[in-house]
Parts: sequence; structure tokens; C-alpha cells
Amino acid sequence: MYKLWDALSKMKELKWVELSHSLNNDSPYWAGIPEGSVELSKTVLTGAIRCWSA
Repeated sequence: MYKLWDALSKMKELKWVELSHSLNNDSPYWAGIPEGSVELSKTVLTGAIRCWSA
């Protein structure tokens, strides 16, 4: 567990660069993705998510 904290301490010393960006249906994408396989700005799941345990 201490290795994790040591790694976190080292990472905090580094400069972080934000590489994410917002996406919408007009955003460019890789042409190899099959047509219709990805839709942005569409709700896929609504309602409560149930968690089942054994």
C-alpha cells in the first residue's frame, strides 16, 4: 500500500496536461468506426441502476 502513496507523491510533482475535450455529433472521428455504431448525446440508460450481490 505504501508503494501506491509513494507513486501518488511522485505524480503530484509532475505537470499535468488536460487532453480531454467535449464531444458532440459533429465531432470528427476515426473513419473505420462502422456507421451507426456510436451515437453521442443520446441517453442509453434511464432510471435506477440495480446492483446485485451474491
